Amino acid sequence: MKAVTHPALRFQSGAAPLIYRKKTVLEKCGISETTLRRWMTTEGFPRPRQLGPRAVGWVAVEIDTWLTARPVADPNAPSDS
Repeated sequence: MKAVTHPALRFQSGAAPLIYRKKTVLEKCGISETTLRRWMTTEGFPRPRQLGPRAVGWVAVEIDTWLTARPVADPNAPSDS
């Protein structure tokens, strides 16, 4: 998974945050691009940041925090299949 820091984005501490590009977000979340688009509009998913005219990325700590806050799967829940 590729993650970069972006100097144009700064935390209050002045440090550049670690940025995940879309491919990394999809891999970390285990989802498709369609699901990512849906989550961005309906699930309270973190918003991407504009990195350049044609590039966006997500602040890594926001993605990681969002994932950690998701409910733990119930191993006894019935399967959809």
